[in-house]
Amino acid sequence: MKISEINPFIRFAECTNYNTYCNPVNVFDSRIFYITSGTLWISIGGKCFSLPKGSLFYCCAGSNYSLKGTQDCRLIILNFDLSQRRNGIKSSVSPQLISDVDPKKLYSNCDPIEETGIFQSLNSYLTINNFDFGDILNSIIAEYSYKNILYRERASALLKELLIDICRTLNIATSKSSDLIKSIILYIHNHSNEKISNESIGIKYGYHPYYINKLFLRQTGKTIHKYILTVRLENAKRQLINTDKPINRIAEETGFYSASHMTNSFKSHFRSSPLDFRQKNKGII
Repeated sequence: MKISEINPFIRFAECTNYNTYCNPVNVFDSRIFYITSGTLWISIGGKCFSLPKGSLFYCCAGSNYSLKGTQDCRLIILNFDLSQRRNGIKSSVSPQLISDVDPKKLYSNCDPIEETGIFQSLNSYLTINNFDFGDILNSIIAEYSYKNILYRERASALLKELLIDICRTLNIATSKSSDLIKSIILYIHNHSNEKISNESIGIKYGYHPYYINKLFLRQTGKTIHKYILTVRLENAKRQLINTDKPINRIAEETGFYSASHMTNSFKSHFRSSPLDFRQKNKGII
């Protein structure tokens, strides 16, 4: 289905305490958990997330997860489909324990989203920290508590608004990350001949080196160290082809620690020594 076709059908909406542990389960419909107090641990997709107050978790129908809450953990919980296709099933459908179910009978995603990019998160799971979704979620809870005329339709409209807000939040985060990575790439190209590293780049941009390297890898497919090395090798290659500078000088000017460091890196990357490469390619560009 397309994003424009989203018309949620809510089966369950409640604010409740959750201070227990549940074994891995498979869910019939989509879920939203919003933590209003305490901490909720969620294991899903081989990862474990610790979600404090003000965090939101979403997963699509057919997801498998396990939960554990602290003693003071309190959640707003929504169970829903993204469409009205199964609106004949009005009551909440309990999750099924994965250990008790034939794998062929596990629930699956009934309303996959066609659009790519951030919208694919609605086909999987996502977490958002430190964002205030409380008002709109409490309005949905109120609709289901009082059950005034057209309460399902009103709650559905509110949930669609919430899903739009979630997508916009993800888009802003992605855009900010992209701008950051573009800035780092430009910085590397302008300073590749200097002593730069994950640590120095992290300090410059105000992020932990591990986090900024993880972000860089996610968006470029390379670690910062690997990208710096690639830029230095490309610069060295151009100098080998277009100048008569000795290897040790090229190594110094392109940011390598020594001529041997450059030679070993060059052989590993291009399957040729710098001298052999120069002889074969001298003056071709």
